[in-house]
Amino acid sequence: MGGILDQLLKRGAGRGQASQGRRPAPAVSPQVETRLPRPYGCDWLWRPEPWQEKLPDATLSKALDRARLSADVQLFHDGKTAKLDLRQQPRTGSTRPEPYALQMALSRFDGSFLSLIIQLPEDAITGLTRHHLLRMEYLIESASAVTLYARLNIRHGPNVEQMVHQLSPDAAPQVVEYDLAYARLNEKRITEAWLDLIIETGEDSSVTLGDITFARLPRANL
Repeated sequence: MGGILDQLLKRGAGRGQASQGRRPAPAVSPQVETRLPRPYGCDWLWRPEPWQEKLPDATLSKALDRARLSADVQLFHDGKTAKLDLRQQPRTGSTRPEPYALQMALSRFDGSFLSLIIQLPEDAITGLTRHHLLRMEYLIESASAVTLYARLNIRHGPNVEQMVHQLSPDAAPQVVEYDLAYARLNEKRITEAWLDLIIETGEDSSVTLGDITFARLPRANL
């Protein structure tokens, strides 16, 4: 994993500091949870606001660095003259369970990195231990070549543990799991967690972020 990902990994600590003091993402209401398929054994389930609720401002035209889509999702990039539009689209008539999708369109993108930061709510880290799996189910489609990474960040004391998966754009939902048994965590000092959705793409492209959901499950005893 080189190039843009290496640059983003180096920026990880700084962005983690920037996340401190941000308003925590709202916990999911029971009504929202009932609209999500619950994996067997999971003790926490969540879909971020842009895929679950109608946003007050459904379109960000020429989105700037650190533009906020919602309380739990923020855009980061270093493009200077590029046109970068984000649009929330309702899934009317779709058989998919998620109510909304995010459409990202880039034109003449001249930056070296592009990512969406998803701040996990307090419920995600309450009681979190190395005996848990964090699962992310996603639906991401793109007509052009695109490389995506999902980096989980967990702050414990002054340190940030990071775990990275490469994602596969596909017309069908995909799943990645973060096995915290392999993380170096001080469980008693966990204070926050967030996910960087890192996008490597060409100057002109379109990416549909159809859905993202998270679940927490106990790790199987082997």
